[in-house]
Amino acid sequence: MVKTVKMGPALAAVFLLAAIITCAPPALPTPDGATGSLSSSPTPTSTPEASISVASPTPGPVPRQDLTGQIWQLNGYVTTAGEVEKALNGAPSTIQFDEDGRFSGNTGCNSFFGVYKLDGKALSLDVRGVTLRACTVLQADQETAILNALKKIQEYQIQENSLTLLDANGVVFLSYFLLPNSKLIGTAWHLTALNSGKSGMISNLVTERIAMTLDNNNQVSGNAGCNNYFGSYQIHGESLTFGVIAATEMACPEPEGVMETESAFLDMLSKVKNYEIQGEKLAFFEKNGVKLANFKNK
Repeated sequence: MVKTVKMGPALAAVFLLAAIITCAPPALPTPDGATGSLSSSPTPTSTPEASISVASPTPGPVPRQDLTGQIWQLNGYVTTAGEVEKALNGAPSTIQFDEDGRFSGNTGCNSFFGVYKLDGKALSLDVRGVTLRACTVLQADQETAILNALKKIQEYQIQENSLTLLDANGVVFLSYFLLPNSKLIGTAWHLTALNSGKSGMISNLVTERIAMTLDNNNQVSGNAGCNNYFGSYQIHGESLTFGVIAATEMACPEPEGVMETESAFLDMLSKVKNYEIQGEKLAFFEKNGVKLANFKNK
């Protein structure tokens, strides 16, 4: 069950400190999930000696197949021992390439960012920073493999919904699939209506102030009408759930009912199980299909 944590300035500072970025040499974890297979090549010891076909969820229709402007989820990778592994379940690892030559992502534990150079199909990556969150043993193994693999990448290939990153010898070290919910992530969503329970969907001056953004590192943040909030989320296909949500502790006297509506909104997040996007509109649903909230991309 999702818990909402109220926090003052001191506690908020602790949360922010945990996310401090440290500079690191080129090598970074990549996201999780990709459609395709990791192929091997009988060359260096660092390359896999067998090929593997890694199945992934069916992403659904894809509007475009560009490297940039998409969110790619890790599907499989080559370990430091040259073995092919599937991406960890429950620890989504993603990567995203911006059009300005920057990229960012998550290893399934820590976040990373850097710069890249693109020349046709030639691609080189330079990781500039990685967070220092403590990871489980399995997460740490995947993270190390991803960071090491990113150092080797010299080429990329895109086929339908899959992205593969290869070294100079054409060996695939990382494979990804395109997230069908790319539009959900990175978009500033503004609440247009909230299910109040007995009164059904309501829309007023308070709901118009509530906003939400989900980033590609599985973090959600926004304003709940008075206070700022942030926390975590998980996506599996059209399933969406939120983790612990923390918020600042300001008291706002206006507009009327702002604190009550804010509380209802934050409580609503704990009930979300599914989402739906139609055009510029987003809707949240409970497990039984009851609509909880409507948003619009303004």
